[in-house]
Amino acid sequence: MTFTLVAACSNSPGPIVGKWRDEGNEVTIEFRDDGTMAVQSEDVGCIGTFKAEKQQRTYRTILDCGRSKGAGTCTVSSDGKHLTLTGTSGGKGEYTRVPD
Repeated sequence: MTFTLVAACSNSPGPIVGKWRDEGNEVTIEFRDDGTMAVQSEDVGCIGTFKAEKQQRTYRTILDCGRSKGAGTCTVSSDGKHLTLTGTSGGKGEYTRVPD
């Protein structure tokens, strides 16, 4: 399983806060009000941070999975229901908001 994220702290977390899942329900990402995040898959758990960018609904992330670290960009759709993660190598992941 492969996924890439980017993160850093934020004073105004905005529309990204909440839980997100990939299409296959293999990976869950939780973005918290305090600018931290957690990623959980069947075999890996990671922690990180996120920070809002100047572009609306775009965030930078930094992720630490113990054995590896990653960075990327997250973009939330205008309807707030979809999230696209783009890693520094160009790989992308699509996620859907988990209802509260």
